Amino acid sequence: MSRPENDAGAFRVFLALVKGLKTPSEIAENLSIKKSTVVFHLNRLKHVGLVFREEKIGKTQPYSINWNNVLWLFLETAAPITTFPEFDKTEFQSLVENVNFQNLVKSGLVELANHPSSQKLKIGLKDYFKMFKEAVKMASLNESIDSEIRSFLEAVKKSVWMESPGSYQWARALEKYGFASYPLKLAKP
Repeated sequence: MSRPENDAGAFRVFLALVKGLKTPSEIAENLSIKKSTVVFHLNRLKHVGLVFREEKIGKTQPYSINWNNVLWLFLETAAPITTFPEFDKTEFQSLVENVNFQNLVKSGLVELANHPSSQKLKIGLKDYFKMFKEAVKMASLNESIDSEIRSFLEAVKKSVWMESPGSYQWARALEKYGFASYPLKLAKP
């Protein structure tokens, strides 16, 4: 069995949390799957630290995303320290604490969660994070973004080109939140 961050089913459950659904029942109804399947994926995601259980409300067990761990997974996947020698762990920690960076990663996930095809995804969270590189490669970085994020995006832009389907949502998130613009209007794939 694959790790939850590589599993499409767990990713679909995770995206339901991104959309604001909190309980296994809400998620199961939204995804048209069994509640037991949702609980299975939530427990796997909890085990690797990507989600946590909130305080129970009666018989209802809400869950939330552990954004700090998600941000670290994003960096380890989209921009491993070994790939970017110009960054060290301290600079990556600074990025994780940067509100604009948090918004960038969250917006990429929100864009995908709100896309109609998100309930039929056949990729995992890590695969989606890998697509970030392609979106950055296509972008013209905006001058007004904060220097810390600019340095990170420039380093990603110089990294190895990765061609992957689905980078459209990342590109939209980069553009929508003012981190980058694209020379041609983005067309849906």
